[in-house]
Amino acid sequence: MKKTPKVSIVIPLYNKEKFIAQTLNSILSQTFQDWECIVVDDGSNDLGPKIVTKYTSNFPNRFTLIRQINSGQAIARNVGISKAVGEYIALLDADDLWHPRKLSRQIAALENEPTCDLLLSGYAIVGTSQATQVVIPRNHKDLLNNWLYMEGYGGALESVAIIKRSVFSEFTFDKQLSTSSGLYFYLQVSNAGRILFTEDIEMVYQKYPGQWHTSINELARNIGLIEASTLNFDHDKLIRNFSQWRNMKAAKDAFDEKKIFVGLKLLRHLRWNFLIRRTWNLVSSKVLGLILKGKVHEILLSAHVPERIL
Repeated sequence: MKKTPKVSIVIPLYNKEKFIAQTLNSILSQTFQDWECIVVDDGSNDLGPKIVTKYTSNFPNRFTLIRQINSGQAIARNVGISKAVGEYIALLDADDLWHPRKLSRQIAALENEPTCDLLLSGYAIVGTSQATQVVIPRNHKDLLNNWLYMEGYGGALESVAIIKRSVFSEFTFDKQLSTSSGLYFYLQVSNAGRILFTEDIEMVYQKYPGQWHTSINELARNIGLIEASTLNFDHDKLIRNFSQWRNMKAAKDAFDEKKIFVGLKLLRHLRWNFLIRRTWNLVSSKVLGLILKGKVHEILLSAHVPERIL
């Protein structure tokens, strides 16, 4: 008889053939081993699902692949959660990476605070052309303020959160939302239960060109839907600061950073003046190199083993 796992990991997959193997390898590298992983393919038209089948074949009691027609990330995530049997649900996107001790530390923290429903931890942002940054949520008020101010990368709930499965009997990810379903889910849970934060860096968010959630039009549609809700939060702040963020992004896009030195210098000055008012916990690569570089490298290294799967 198959043992019920403590943790169910849920990953929505859509056209991530370049990343999914590293993501699954970072799961295999976990020091906490009492888990199952459910990958929901949302109608991919690349080799991502085929890569996942190598894992389901090699680890049939660990990995499960569910296929569906393209319905959106929120629905794919909800489908995976509905099939999960673990006491806790750990969320992960198909292009992000976990620290090897992510699950062990988060489970220990949650079980030490049994009244908490959802736990968020710190994470690092890496990209090919930008310095590594770190986001560390310290409390609900600061996290929500910065999330609503469109600064940093919010809570990264979809890749760093671990949640009691019982929460999903009351809340799910809103299928009408694409870019902001994590924010809306967080608002729902935080209004109803306790949120726990840890400062460990547990996830690496990989930033690259063409990511779908950077669309201004789609984000505007999502923000409008959230603003129309009856949830208890500062609605005016959400709209006001989305407008400010959109104007900044439009100004940034108007400059050619390679050719217009004066424009780039001005943009950086404006951006600094904007961010300094609501400081988000972003650490430059120089500071990160002194404090957390080893952890980030450890995550990246863990994502390359075991190579025999590939």
